[in-house]
Amino acid sequence: MKEQESSCDKILTKKEWSVLQLKFMGQINEKIFPSTKEVYHWIAELGGYIGRRNDNPPGVISLWRGWIRFMDLIKDYDTFCG
Repeated sequence: MKEQESSCDKILTKKEWSVLQLKFMGQINEKIFPSTKEVYHWIAELGGYIGRRNDNPPGVISLWRGWIRFMDLIKDYDTFCG
């Protein structure tokens, strides 16, 4: 992780970043916090952002749609895993 990239544990709870890490990396690694930039892109991808090399950064619409989907994932996680 680069010096300028901050860890996502300052903006998301452990459960929230763990659900994202499980969704996008296939496993939860509690020793490594995803960066804020990674989480930003993961949430945007949930909202339909593709993230090709020449694409612009995610916009408000893809972030909003991703955030709604992310909250659904958290609710489902709580329902099934307690």
